[in-house]
Amino acid sequence: MPAKKKQSKRAGAKAIAKPAKRAPSAKAKKPAAARTSTSASTSTSKKRTAAKPKTSTKPVAAKAKAKPKTNAKAAPAPKRASAAKARPSKPTVASTHPNERGGDAKTAASKRPKGAKRSAPSSPPDGDFVTRILAGEFSEKRKAELLRAAAERGVVAAQIALAKRIFWSPDGDAEEAVHWMQTAAASGAPEATYLLGLAYYRGRGVGEADPVRSRALHLEAAKRGDPDAQFEMSILLDKGIGGAVDVDGAREWERKAAEAGQPRACLNMAVWAATGKFGAQDMDVAVRWYERAASNGSAVAASRLARMFAGGIGVAQDETLGQKWYERATGLGYDWSSQS
Repeated sequence: MPAKKKQSKRAGAKAIAKPAKRAPSAKAKKPAAARTSTSASTSTSKKRTAAKPKTSTKPVAAKAKAKPKTNAKAAPAPKRASAAKARPSKPTVASTHPNERGGDAKTAASKRPKGAKRSAPSSPPDGDFVTRILAGEFSEKRKAELLRAAAERGVVAAQIALAKRIFWSPDGDAEEAVHWMQTAAASGAPEATYLLGLAYYRGRGVGEADPVRSRALHLEAAKRGDPDAQFEMSILLDKGIGGAVDVDGAREWERKAAEAGQPRACLNMAVWAATGKFGAQDMDVAVRWYERAASNGSAVAASRLARMFAGGIGVAQDETLGQKWYERATGLGYDWSSQS
């Protein structure tokens, strides 16, 4: 009998020792405590079970401590997000060229002119294109060919430029000019509508002159903001061409045209202020309107400023300004032999 008790004690001791070598898990210690029947094994199991909270809380504490570590690693994420938000500071390049965002580089290169920067548009605006043709060192015949080619491709600015070029040419084909006016007007260009109004007023390329039709076209273009049409509309209303006389309406359209920078309208506003025809005389206002008209290409306005400052007419004499406006008028082609 004593031998059996020793064996059971040894067995209990082995059972208790085995879980100690493994991970300090609470589940592994409970069976070992259950097998021990002696008081010694029970006492040792109580000691070990008393230590269970310490061993069992360590993994929990470790897990609890591990969470802040993962949070600490994730904390820099907002910085990366804010940096990502700051990156789209170059939206033009990204949106214009898809190859910079993983798009097809060949497709982007095919849309971009040779030698152009990445952010440059693939082609210049129509107005700039036409300006380059007119300002280029081409013969008049070559300019007409380039404008006609662009007009046939549907470039509205070229259609208008070609129509004006033909219409104002003494030997130009007025009917062709009217064709391009109508084509551009159908695209919604108010300047083309204004030019059609001139064609009906003069009776060129449209058969006989039609003042009523001319006035209607001028009014349409004026309402859509064309400064030349607004100024011409003021003349039609003032003289009653194509309809009734309307002096107040004429002054209103003239004012709108002048505010838009139409040089002839600015010149008239200067004259009205200098003479006091439609209000009190005001030479300061007159000078401002003369200057604006001259700056927009009126040789007559520049010549009057030259005379005013050189002779001290209505303003303080200033020979420097007189010389400046004299040169400006000459550069605009003013004929000094005239008395305008």
